[in-house]
Amino acid sequence: MVRIAVLSEQVAAQIKALGGAHPPELDNIDVVWSGTALLELKHRGPELHPAVLLIDLHKLDEEAPLRPQIDALLDMSTAQLGLVLYTFARRDVLRQVTTPRSRPVKSPVSLANLRLNMLSLLVKDALRTSGGEKVEEAPVSSTSPSAHSPAAESPRRDFEALQGGDSMPPVGTPRLLSPTQLGRLQETATNVRCECPNHLAEIVTSLAAFEEYSKKCESTSEVDAQMHARLYRDTSRARRLLEEALVVLCRYEGVKLS
Repeated sequence: MVRIAVLSEQVAAQIKALGGAHPPELDNIDVVWSGTALLELKHRGPELHPAVLLIDLHKLDEEAPLRPQIDALLDMSTAQLGLVLYTFARRDVLRQVTTPRSRPVKSPVSLANLRLNMLSLLVKDALRTSGGEKVEEAPVSSTSPSAHSPAAESPRRDFEALQGGDSMPPVGTPRLLSPTQLGRLQETATNVRCECPNHLAEIVTSLAAFEEYSKKCESTSEVDAQMHARLYRDTSRARRLLEEALVVLCRYEGVKLS
């Protein structure tokens, strides 16, 4: 088994959304810790002995050099590989993250993509254990509602909400959906052959990240500042509109948000 510690609210929620199910994406992967507190990871890291650290870039000190922070976390936990999640970042930041021991991973990330980034360690682990005892595969259970589930039987209504509105939301409107909720939606299966909630959750995550990113962009002139203000304004409104659409879609599909 390849042990992994996860410092990311959204990925932690994706894993918890499985409700104890063991999908093939997590075969031979042992999630030894998941959370959002960097101090807790630092405290428990030495006893966890993860082979992989999954770290949300925003959990690190963006004002300090990133490479020493990442190296310190890897040394502390004796992890072999650091995967650093980012949504939008400057190239110089990504260069700091890219080392022989760590690499950036574009977020939002599916569990299947997470597995691909761990593939070399999974192969090594398989080769090491192939001559030893047989590894039992955990049964795979589905989180999809059955044909007789309440979600499948409930009538699809709220048709007025499906039409949407014509007014634009105010700039900077608070987020409707938390990273935890979006993480769950990325891994939630619906009762029909439709993955719109999963895809829309990824889009909302990216928009929310760019909304924050555009607020922090450096401006070299008044015109430059106006351009960044325009990007922030339009992204903020787009994020809120798609959040509202996602909420309506979840009601329509019978997908719970909490």
